[in-house]
Amino acid sequence: MKYITWENIIRLLESLKREYKVYVPVRKGEERFYKKFPGGDEDIIIGEVRPFEPVKAFFTRAREKVSDNFTDDVPHSDDRPFAIVGVKNCDLQQGFKVMDHVFGDHDYKDPFYLKNREENLVISSDCTFAIDT
Repeated sequence: MKYITWENIIRLLESLKREYKVYVPVRKGEERFYKKFPGGDEDIIIGEVRPFEPVKAFFTRAREKVSDNFTDDVPHSDDRPFAIVGVKNCDLQQGFKVMDHVFGDHDYKDPFYLKNREENLVISSDCTFAIDT
């Protein structure tokens, strides 16, 4: 079995920053959440338990521009795509399964969700220990 070193994980994140807005799980005290990767390795916890916020927050935004001048085109965002690193299997397995069904498996398909799923990158990691819940 082979493992990636911590130094190579940081190099991977730095490399991803060239094309993506990179988000990583971090810990402050007992709180765990996703934060935009600034560089370096402070507070990053890839491989621990999942952060409090669900991954769906990246794919279904609270506010989004849905139309320009009443055309049928989906407004194009100038934002770079994002990469979320350290997502846990429980989020991937159940969360995306439900969201893909709700937003993509019916007569009306949500073009914003489907565009986000297509253009963005998710890199998973396993949980290495459990916490009291």
